[in-house]
Amino acid sequence: MAEYIIFDNFLDKNEFELIKSTMIDNESEFPWYVGKINYPQYMSVDERYNFQFCHTFYDKDGTNSKFFYILHPIIYRITAKKIFRIKANLNPVTHRNIEHSFHIEMKDCITGIYYVNSNNGYTIFKDGDKIESVENRMVLFNSNQEHSGASCTDQRARYVINFNYVN
Repeated sequence: MAEYIIFDNFLDKNEFELIKSTMIDNESEFPWYVGKINYPQYMSVDERYNFQFCHTFYDKDGTNSKFFYILHPIIYRITAKKIFRIKANLNPVTHRNIEHSFHIEMKDCITGIYYVNSNNGYTIFKDGDKIESVENRMVLFNSNQEHSGASCTDQRARYVINFNYVN
């Protein structure tokens, strides 16, 4: 059985709305970049679905986004002492839920997934445990646990932010 902790209503309403409006509102000028979801060693889906839009807030070289400030309340609440990477993913709507390959973000740290919007996509662990995509939800787990995301069919896109850190 996968081990994880779920926090619903993780941020207060204003903090959450700032993140959601910044990332989803077409007027916000939030940049998204095309990237692969699966790599050849993990490939389990049709290559046509092997893409997502990404935004890297932070990587090993430091802050990588002028929008990093919107994450301060999350970083404070997870008590991150050292951040390795923070990356947002936008998975466009598909005709059916497409599960991508199991993977780990990086070894020996904490992975957090923050759900920016509610939809029928989900996170699934290798043992079959599923976490529904519910806006303003944070899920924390040991980064060594294999997991995957699934696209949604009921919204324009599934928006999540992945955190890799230690505290």
